[in-house]
Amino acid sequence: MSSIIQPWVAALGLRHQGVLVSAVRGCDTSRKDCAVKRLSQYLRGCILVPHVGDIARASTFMTRPTQDQWKETVRAFFAEDWDMMPLHYALHLGHAAQILGYYHPDVDSVDYGWLRNAWREFYEKMCSKMHLNPETREQLDGRLNADEATFKANQQ
Repeated sequence: MSSIIQPWVAALGLRHQGVLVSAVRGCDTSRKDCAVKRLSQYLRGCILVPHVGDIARASTFMTRPTQDQWKETVRAFFAEDWDMMPLHYALHLGHAAQILGYYHPDVDSVDYGWLRNAWREFYEKMCSKMHLNPETREQLDGRLNADEATFKANQQ
């Protein structure tokens, strides 16, 4: 049996997986040609298995960027899309970027070893734009791996 979720995502805790899946849909209010749409495609390419089997052949719902494409997309996101981004979606994207920045396995890849660090830097820049301190990996895991009563109490 196959799954649309990549194996490394399935190995994460359920709340970690939930954060990633909640960002998959993308931002409903953004323009079709904007940078946040490309970021959504990149995010999907990091966590989902494409129908065509190989992310290098995928070209619509999910893609994998080159470093130059990533840099231009991030530049455009913060320069052109940031001020129009609904906070609700920005938080979904930021939290997903945080998990990708701490857990994405491509850190050891010859072609994509830069990708984990790129997502972490993106998360940190989002935090900076919102005047927030980024969580460490340990803080993230402590929050998401908390027992249900603690997790609920922390939401209050």
